[in-house]
Amino acid sequence: NSTIGQMPFPCPIGHFCRDGVSSVVHKEGDFSTPQLCFDGFFCPRGSVSPEGSGPCRTGYYCNSNSIATICEPGFYCPGTGNVFPLPCFPGTYSPSPGLSNCLLCSVGYQCPGFARTSAELCEPGFVCDEVGLS
Repeated sequence: NSTIGQMPFPCPIGHFCRDGVSSVVHKEGDFSTPQLCFDGFFCPRGSVSPEGSGPCRTGYYCNSNSIATICEPGFYCPGTGNVFPLPCFPGTYSPSPGLSNCLLCSVGYQCPGFARTSAELCEPGFVCDEVGLS
């Protein structure tokens, strides 16, 4: 009889595995099982530390430790390690996905409310002579 050797399975996405892991089922605090990675970090299959391959990059957020999601229009993801996107504040907007900051509304335009995806022309009867008006 011949025995066929098998390769070990890589640690699951969103988890990290230290030496000696013997189960694919996660049990909190039991380091003989895969453990969850830190919030805001991206952990691909086979990660060996709670930081995985590093913090979620600028313009993205990682709220599941396994998927880096691009920031949607109307939101921004500054710096690294974002767990969720932030809405643009009144007076600003974000027209495209993946931005790390929102844009100020230009002179002649206004941006009322949160999470704007575009600026709107200044309303009739009003003067929009400064940037960032809401």
